[in-house]
Amino acid sequence: MLSNKMLFTKFGKTKLYCGNIIFFKCQIINRSYTARKPIKPSKLHAPIYSETILDDGSKFMSRVSLDKPTITMDKLPPPLKSPKENNHRKLTEDEINEMKELRLSNPEKWTCNELAKKFQCSPLFVGQAAPLSKERQEILETRKIAQFNKMGWKKRFVRSERARRRANW
Repeated sequence: MLSNKMLFTKFGKTKLYCGNIIFFKCQIINRSYTARKPIKPSKLHAPIYSETILDDGSKFMSRVSLDKPTITMDKLPPPLKSPKENNHRKLTEDEINEMKELRLSNPEKWTCNELAKKFQCSPLFVGQAAPLSKERQEILETRKIAQFNKMGWKKRFVRSERARRRANW
């Protein structure tokens, strides 16, 4: 084994790597890991489709094909969900008047969703074409307040904070 003095005189102030032992400035340091090996390109890397040298001398490598993709419906996988059918149709004046009468006669039974199913239109359209009466809106509002008061303090706090943030948005 070489002594520290011999290393200093022989190698000066440079470092010498030898296996797993580093000789540096007359000190012997043992390490438990090997030096990093150079990275070899893997077969899993994406291929380089084109290389272009830019004005500043740097090299632009494209790993994506610059050609237009030619994908047909045959090459696509099957859809996860079947396409949603649009069952909405144009309503006549008579149907809209009937919708309003049903909504006013029994708003408990004829909700927006029930009327939308019956007339094959969207609930949003029902809400616009046949809105609730003021009395019914007040009843629903009192139910909502009673339900809010039954909640625990934390849930009430979260809901009120959410409403406050929406108002400031």
